[in-house]
Amino acid sequence: MDLDFGIHNNLSNETEELARRLKTGFLEVMPVFVRHLPDGYKEKELWEKMRCRTYKFSPEEKHNEFYKWERGFNYICLNSLLLQKDFYNAFEHLCHSLVHSFSFFTPSSLELGDVMEETNCEVVGYRALRFLLRNDGEQEAIVERTKRRSPKRYTEALEIGESLEKRESNILKNLNSLMLKLERNNLVSNLERLFRKENKIRAKTEEKVSKSFLKACKEAGITKEELMNLDGEFKKNSPYLIEEDFLKI
Repeated sequence: MDLDFGIHNNLSNETEELARRLKTGFLEVMPVFVRHLPDGYKEKELWEKMRCRTYKFSPEEKHNEFYKWERGFNYICLNSLLLQKDFYNAFEHLCHSLVHSFSFFTPSSLELGDVMEETNCEVVGYRALRFLLRNDGEQEAIVERTKRRSPKRYTEALEIGESLEKRESNILKNLNSLMLKLERNNLVSNLERLFRKENKIRAKTEEKVSKSFLKACKEAGITKEELMNLDGEFKKNSPYLIEEDFLKI
């Protein structure tokens, strides 16, 4: 599998070498992503439309990664400053960003959708990091250091996800599968659309997903108020990328 991985043409040779190392590790952990794909999502969908881009983010940007769908591609973007500072933290951020491409929790009508989305991304992102470090005696030290250096809102999302997964394995994947099914069922006939059948299906499915998530959180000792406070902290900017500015590696 060849991965479309590009770095901005104004980055140093040292940063390019780090990016090449990042790409190698990224390809190595692909089996982790495949295991967490929602039911009905084909493996080739994961990488056929993927474009990874590393560049220096604007100083005003509060995040070190972002994902967006643009020009028919999944753009997985990473701040080169983080890569220069901390390779493994950057690696987890890139993995987190990729998981957005197969997470379907963010329709505006889904209650706590942002929390579910980021929780899923963090859980899978750290599982990918652990897989990369599976033969490294410093695995736990690196993982814990990465957590400490991550923004509080993301470590909180990770803690929520890990608590839920301990109680019910694959709960996030199962909920994500429901949302993917809903997304693809929106391709309905004009007659169904006329009678607003798809709106009823969407509302019913989103209610089921939200209630299941809230119930699992409640059982794990996580209140709805805590989740609501966290939900608004995940908004990101997504600047337009000029492809000619990037070198493929």
